[in-house]
Amino acid sequence: MSGTFVAQASPVLRKGSSGASVKTLQQKLNALGGYGLAVDGQFGDKTDTAVRVYQAGAGIGVDGVVGDKTWNKLDANVKPAVLRQGASGAAVKYMQQRLIAKGFACGSAGADGSFGTGTLQAVKAFQKAKNLALDGICGSKTWMALVT
Repeated sequence: MSGTFVAQASPVLRKGSSGASVKTLQQKLNALGGYGLAVDGQFGDKTDTAVRVYQAGAGIGVDGVVGDKTWNKLDANVKPAVLRQGASGAAVKYMQQRLIAKGFACGSAGADGSFGTGTLQAVKAFQKAKNLALDGICGSKTWMALVT
């Protein structure tokens, strides 16, 4: 096999994983801001929550597993979505599903992927209940509260 390059696959990480790759993951998430993870190489509850928040905001499948899609987004320095009124798409739908699951109705349309007035009211009510800034914007602190 002399002269043959074999690409090394990205490690697949999940809750319970540990080691240098988890430290790298934690550093990358912290570099994006708002996560405040201890860089201890232990994939525990806080790292799991941060991964899920990141995945939701990055528009990739939310499963808490760090595989190729998550690594590729992290390597491209993609920040999690900051959602505000007028936004639409998969990240909005996931946010709405989390709000509804926590008892905050998003208007008559439910989880339709469109951040309208009903969703704005739900986000503000959720932020008030969690003692977060009442700005109606789903940023990193609101995301963290939604997925925990």
